[in-house]
Amino acid sequence: MFCQMLVRFIRALFSAGEQSPVDDQVDPLERQELEGRVKKLEVETRLLEQQLTRRARFLETLKVVASVSGFFAAIVALVGFLQSAKAAREVRVEERFGRALQLVGDGDPSARVAGVVSLSTFVHTGESAHAREALLALTNVLAVEPTLPVRNAIVASVESIDATEFPRSELDGALISLVQLSRGLVQEGNLLRERRDNFFLPPEAGTVESRAVSVASAIAALLRKGARSPDLSRIYLAKTNLRELDLAGTRFDGAILVGSDFRGAVLERSVFDNADLEDVSFRRARLGGAWFRHALDSSSNDFHRNFIQAQIKRRVEALPAADEAINLLILGADFTCADLHGANFTGYPVLPVFPDELESGMTVLRTSFRGADLSNANFEVVRTYGIGYRESNLGELFPTMNVGNMRVATRFATRDGVVDGRAPFRPAEGFTKPLETLAFQFSGSNWQSARMAVAMRQALVAANASNGVPGRNCDE
Repeated sequence: MFCQMLVRFIRALFSAGEQSPVDDQVDPLERQELEGRVKKLEVETRLLEQQLTRRARFLETLKVVASVSGFFAAIVALVGFLQSAKAAREVRVEERFGRALQLVGDGDPSARVAGVVSLSTFVHTGESAHAREALLALTNVLAVEPTLPVRNAIVASVESIDATEFPRSELDGALISLVQLSRGLVQEGNLLRERRDNFFLPPEAGTVESRAVSVASAIAALLRKGARSPDLSRIYLAKTNLRELDLAGTRFDGAILVGSDFRGAVLERSVFDNADLEDVSFRRARLGGAWFRHALDSSSNDFHRNFIQAQIKRRVEALPAADEAINLLILGADFTCADLHGANFTGYPVLPVFPDELESGMTVLRTSFRGADLSNANFEVVRTYGIGYRESNLGELFPTMNVGNMRVATRFATRDGVVDGRAPFRPAEGFTKPLETLAFQFSGSNWQSARMAVAMRQALVAANASNGVPGRNCDE
């Protein structure tokens, strides 16, 4: 309306100007310019009027709505595309996982290796939906896989797990599964009795023990990744690196731990009852309150309960029939500079007995309590172990109960027995070398602070074993 009034006003001015006496004085060009401006103003006025009509406003509203609808339509289309892509990706993942499982069960070892590699990709992305299934599949296959390269690929996959990305609960679950499999292999192969004697060489290919070795490597790898289980009893865990791990309160009773390395480990209150501790290193380990109890019976059916006597038996059986000479290498457990305060060694084979003339016939290595803290450690009831001539009395030094005998050959025999904790030490001529061995094994420890059988304490005194300060001179 305002624009229309303005146009009428200008026209009125022009109309009045046509009757003015000074009209002739106006330049025609200026007049035409003014008229052109008026016409332009009229056109713009009409356009504005059209734009302000109800119909024009409705059309403008439709344009805005159409623009917004197009934007939302584009968003919906994008979301649909992303969902479709995700679904397609999930389908491909499922297919790849299924193919990997099929390959692991293939008859061709090269195909099984490919399957292990494929499953490893799921394991290494610990957040993936199939990480747990892939890890359990690999660990379960490990115990039955007959081919060493395939087993090595599985162990390598376990060793390469990033523990910071993989859930701890899943690692614990895999460890528990491997522990159960290891127990099954120990039973299947009767490994407590039938394990190989020489651990410097690998077990024969295709044997139960060869599979047990691979499972042990995977167990050790998971332990180093932080996985834990309070019960590792009756498993095969030989020749593994467990240095400086915190395994306090763990049960290892009845386990085969031959040659394993526990140096610097935290093993307080752990249980090693009847474990096979041949050539095991506990140097500088924290073993306060740990148990190393061994069976007190001397039944030959249970010889594995005394790992020292078991070594003697296996090595004697491997000797030639000729009985002119004998040379046995016995490997004990090394507790040098370990913290053993309050540890329990009831029934532990700790006292060597052999005649001086057979010093070269039985070499005892690794067995050591040198520099260890033996405060209140229990040695009140311990075992002897030894070898000698059949006619000799191997109980000369230490009065024993439940003495066991085993014929070696025509001339030799072994005996082990439980030392009577209350009976005194009885020195005997021709048995000085065992005392020297015993004194060396306990030198530098505070053995006088331990609880000992009377005969054992008197033997250490007779051998001039040095009583020292635990931990002193313990550099590697």
